[in-house]
Amino acid sequence: MRELVKDQLLPAYWAQRKRIDLLDCWYRWDPEKVQVHARATNEHKTLRDMGETPWLWLTVKTTAQGLFAETVAGRDEEASGRFVDVFRRNRWAQKQPMAHREAIAYGQSFTQVLPGDPVSQWSVKSPRRMYAMWRDEANDEFPEATIEVVRSGDHYLYTVLDEGQVYRLSSEGLDGVSYIDDEVHGTGVTPVVRDVNFMDSDGRVVGEVEPYINVAKRLNKTEYDRMLIQHFNSWKIRTATGLEDPGSDDAADALKLKLSQEDFLTGGDGVEYGTLDETNLSPILSAREADIEILSSLTQTPPNITGRMVNIGAEALAFANGMYARKLTDLQRSFGESMAQKLRLSAWQAGNEADAQDWEVATKWADFETQSMSQAVDALGKSAQMLDVPKELLWDRIPTVTAQEAESWRKHAARNPSATSRIAEALEKSRGADVAGQ
Repeated sequence: MRELVKDQLLPAYWAQRKRIDLLDCWYRWDPEKVQVHARATNEHKTLRDMGETPWLWLTVKTTAQGLFAETVAGRDEEASGRFVDVFRRNRWAQKQPMAHREAIAYGQSFTQVLPGDPVSQWSVKSPRRMYAMWRDEANDEFPEATIEVVRSGDHYLYTVLDEGQVYRLSSEGLDGVSYIDDEVHGTGVTPVVRDVNFMDSDGRVVGEVEPYINVAKRLNKTEYDRMLIQHFNSWKIRTATGLEDPGSDDAADALKLKLSQEDFLTGGDGVEYGTLDETNLSPILSAREADIEILSSLTQTPPNITGRMVNIGAEALAFANGMYARKLTDLQRSFGESMAQKLRLSAWQAGNEADAQDWEVATKWADFETQSMSQAVDALGKSAQMLDVPKELLWDRIPTVTAQEAESWRKHAARNPSATSRIAEALEKSRGADVAGQ
């Protein structure tokens, strides 16, 4: 294990960490600085820093906010109850935003699933902390091994997982890796599940930061240029030629200090007055809007989120929101499959083979569509009337109504049937009695 960590896992981890740290700088509003000229003053550098805008943070956050798993369901009511128990005991409502944001930003994130009492324990791991080694990265359900690296004081602690055990090591020691201890988890597979933003058939993953760094660089450069113009060249400069020579630079500086905004210069014959116009900001602002539109299009982020609300028709906005919805649908499929994998793995660790083989596990995602309550209720009512969809199954599709609230309504309706339901049940029983009598 020491040789595996030292020769394979750690070199691969630090190579991954170097790449992820670059993405992390752009994701967490600490991007590569815009280059300034050699004579730039602290004033120029302050303006440059003020112009840095966390555009990629916005795209990641906006995408993650559209993804919230409310609950899960299995093949039947009993299986659903067990899955929901694991879901809630692991406080996944609180943890899932971390897993989703990191997967969207870096391309992948990990959830460690270890046996626990009364349910398996889920822990979200960033790719800045964990590296996974795969035999076939694109097709394998579980990695061969993983390593988690955590700094502790002046050294590092390493936690390695494989299909049977948890190994703990440290960077202390003469050769850089010392063995501490190990314990058996007995799962039979490496108990780590990966959430993926996008992956190709070669196993390469990419997030919502790396492809768009150059666009963000252009935006920061444009913003810096705007700040320079706004700070130095955004007003008219008044000029006067032919004035009496003050005689020395010190005298000229003293004369400038005496002049205030309200003072007037007067002169005799030969003195000419004029103005130098301020720099026009329109080209810079147009370039900024063009870069924002490019970023919005590439990331499938609606223009109303990036601040581009001028001259956008209802149809164009609906189309942009439709592209954003498709993006969320892709991620729901990917993250939903990872959720099912976590639940089946937890069932296997609990010794429940039937739930571990439940391929009907599904995730219920919250609906964040911007529609009014009356529109939603009208559409759902038509579904119940025209398509004979049971109205009880539509309650959790009402905006702002959670799956837990809808379930409590269904339980209340079952305990307190309406008058119409009671009459229908009585008529059904009477028909059954008549048939039996005949």
